Amino acid sequence: MSKMKHILFSTAIIASLSLTSCCKQEEKCEAPTATQRTEQVAPVETTIERIEQGTHISQASKAGNLVFLSGQIGDGKTITEQAQNVFKTIDGLLTKAGTDKSKIIFATVYLTDMNDYGEFNDAWIKWLGNSSKPSRATVQVVQLAKPEWKVEVQVSANL
Repeated sequence: MSKMKHILFSTAIIASLSLTSCCKQEEKCEAPTATQRTEQVAPVETTIERIEQGTHISQASKAGNLVFLSGQIGDGKTITEQAQNVFKTIDGLLTKAGTDKSKIIFATVYLTDMNDYGEFNDAWIKWLGNSSKPSRATVQVVQLAKPEWKVEVQVSANL
């Protein structure tokens, strides 16, 4: 696993510092200039960790308290078989990152045939069980990287 350090500036910190440094309630207040706001905010250092890094992509990347998975595909003849294999892969990657499916924030599901939507949802619900249901988008695509693939799932999760 390789680690890279990046400097991130939090707009939330900038906004809150701008408000608190402006003035007291009873005084006339002018918003701080961009230079003043920048001087007030210390850079936040975040390490990015790559999980299962390959030639072209990493299967997952951790940054701060978040983990981002690349689109995952699975073997099988039916949408259910492929979905179950995708979920098994996602579970494994989330475990390696130090989290689990209950902490998924958002998922994007790519289906090659929207007629598979109901069958995919049945597998999705069975996989998630009683864990909280993440936000999700489902879109139909003409084709995935290989013609036999029917579904690809990409997720982002909290640690």
